[in-house]
Amino acid sequence: MQVSERRKKILEILDKKGSLSYKEILDETCTLGDPIDILSDLDILASSEFLQSIRDDKKPKLTPETVLELRPKTEKQMKDDPLRINSQLKELEHEFPSWYSEWNILSVLENQKMGFEEILNAVNNRFPHMGWPLSLIEASLKTLKKYFYISATGKNGSERYTLSSKGKELFERSPFDRFLCLGKFKDGFAFEFRRSEDLNLVINYEKLDQSRSSKKITRYIKPEYKRSAKRNETRYAHEDLIKVPEINKIGNVYLDYLGRYVKLSPMTMNEIMRMSDCHNIQEFKETIAQFLEEYKISGVKRDDKLRIELILHDLEQRKQGLSLRSPEEWIDHIMFLMHHFQNVKSKGWEGGIYRCIIACTLSHLLPPDISVKILLDYSPPLAPSSEQNHYYSIIAREYYFNLTEAYLSLEEDEEAFQTFEILESLSQEFPGFLIIKGIIEMKKGNMREAIDIFEKTLEMLQRKEKIIPLFQAGLTNYQRGDFKEAKKAWEKCLNLGCTIDEEIILRHNLANIYRMSGKLEEARKFYKDCIVFAGRFPEKGEFRVRSSFGLAKVFIDLCLWEAAEKELRQTIHECTEKEFLQVAAIAKTNLGVLSYRMGRYDEALACHAEALNLVDKKHNSQEYSIILSNLGDTFRKLKRMSEAMAALKEALELSGSGNMTEIQSIEVSLADLFVDIGNLDEGWKLSHSVLMERWLDNRRSEAEARRIQGKILLRKNEFQEAKKSLKESEEILGELNLKYELLEVFELLEACCKSLKNEMEEAHYRDMREVLTQRIEFPIMNSYSE
Repeated sequence: MQVSERRKKILEILDKKGSLSYKEILDETCTLGDPIDILSDLDILASSEFLQSIRDDKKPKLTPETVLELRPKTEKQMKDDPLRINSQLKELEHEFPSWYSEWNILSVLENQKMGFEEILNAVNNRFPHMGWPLSLIEASLKTLKKYFYISATGKNGSERYTLSSKGKELFERSPFDRFLCLGKFKDGFAFEFRRSEDLNLVINYEKLDQSRSSKKITRYIKPEYKRSAKRNETRYAHEDLIKVPEINKIGNVYLDYLGRYVKLSPMTMNEIMRMSDCHNIQEFKETIAQFLEEYKISGVKRDDKLRIELILHDLEQRKQGLSLRSPEEWIDHIMFLMHHFQNVKSKGWEGGIYRCIIACTLSHLLPPDISVKILLDYSPPLAPSSEQNHYYSIIAREYYFNLTEAYLSLEEDEEAFQTFEILESLSQEFPGFLIIKGIIEMKKGNMREAIDIFEKTLEMLQRKEKIIPLFQAGLTNYQRGDFKEAKKAWEKCLNLGCTIDEEIILRHNLANIYRMSGKLEEARKFYKDCIVFAGRFPEKGEFRVRSSFGLAKVFIDLCLWEAAEKELRQTIHECTEKEFLQVAAIAKTNLGVLSYRMGRYDEALACHAEALNLVDKKHNSQEYSIILSNLGDTFRKLKRMSEAMAALKEALELSGSGNMTEIQSIEVSLADLFVDIGNLDEGWKLSHSVLMERWLDNRRSEAEARRIQGKILLRKNEFQEAKKSLKESEEILGELNLKYELLEVFELLEACCKSLKNEMEEAHYRDMREVLTQRIEFPIMNSYSE
């Protein structure tokens, strides 16, 4: 029986019988496998949040009587979406707890002494389902040796291992006791495993599967051992192993989405253009040279010092675009630094600060998630006296700059805000610092302050270096709805000379602006150009599907329903297959929008529900907000007003404070809802709030707000004022070429003219509405099953 099948059986037993203790589960599953295997499955199912334990306050420790039950989300998915459960379990097929790996190694050592190669062959023969990368065996042996379960004889590199008396005693215990004993040492195992894996990732990087991509690099890089709790958020990309100019990177994070129904994001450049490209490390380099001259670090030789100076020199050359190092040479630098950690013997302040220097240098060369782990392990110790303050301040500045940048790249904003506060207390206003400060102000919603900071940074940089603050200034203006200024900034970026990745992203974002400005043919051309351009490079598949998704939005605006549906379904299929789940979620919810416009409201609800299951509320709050907003609109159409109100209010809460376009979209939806339930005052207040921001370029929301105010005035029998407001809405929607949105405006104007007894205008708007309805041609959509 496959591991995933056995774990599915365990979930089915708990679903059928309810809460069960460990002992009861072992009894129920005695025919499924060895008790140790079942305990391993339970451990993974609990750590992956399929199960939760019910602890007795009087007995907080884990015992055979500890009760497990399905989490509510798991219980719901077992009933409503069993295919998703199967998919998730399949992803965990090669996930095993560390104690289980250690027990299997102990099993092959029972009654015999073995070398490393013999152990490697034995575990692969007896337990092939484990995968067994070298780093897993190395970490397990070190942990077992550290806690005296095994002993080793022989010199380093040729050790032979055997069970100790403590290891032999473990075989006499029950499976549950083995689980408890070995589980105590998981932190020690995690440290050893991470250290081994970080070393092996740079040795084996060429083995990585370049066709896989998603939000992050996995915590454990090697594809044959996928230990990430959310593997569908893992990027396996050859390009992401080292930050060198010869290897391009892919930025794939949605930052915000635009439009009332068809919301689309600009792409960011967090992974393509690093803030550190505007960060001068010369002072850090000089400080290290002084430090190594003044302090003697045990275990550090003269050649080591020279090598570190060379690496820092190469980093500075790389920043200036002058580096001639090959990827292999950069990997050699990483290998040296990783091994160098183990050579440092000094335990005092100078040893701690030196390790921090190595961690800071490594963080320039490794992906952000691994950089964070290494930096957190080696933070700068405070200076013991004023004599060391100079070294501490420079090294700590480098440390907190690199840590803040890594957190921002991972979109862990709260952590970035906290580390930036420390950086700000240490820093002068150099370009890299100012760019980080501007990004943090933007993320906090302080858009004007962010733009001022980026403009100040531009004055400090040369031609090519200006791309980073220019891009960020454009992104800030885009989020606040000032599309004209965003367009100017991004067009300037194109004129400065860009890499292929940068050019695709800039053209994609310009296409978004054309669509939002009603220039739909220009938007269509730019999206198609991006699709063709990205299609030439297989590794840029995520760029291509994002632009395909943008093209589908243009088709929706043009009321080309069949073309939009085809593009959306293709995007959903490809994104689901390649695990671009954020894009798949937004494409899915917009398929729901399409269903909504066709009058297929049940299908629309199903699409939005599936979209919510593809993203995480905490880590994908923008996407979650958009889907909830669309869900709220559908509930309103179905007269499920309380559900609509709850969805829209939660969407507004999740939208943040800086994304004015999205906020206005949700406020328009809420205003419509308040009008429908008879609260005209609240509907007027919200629509007025949108109109107060009409200095922005978001004319879609302005047109919708005018429509809502016209509807309110019509209900209040203020027909002339209602007509005036509706005519303004008609004019804007006509300029934006939005035919679908005009239908309701024509209907309201027809009712308005009827109340004013203007039969000629009433007939005019009735004819306009009927002609437009025929022109739009609402087709029969394909059956909603993919």
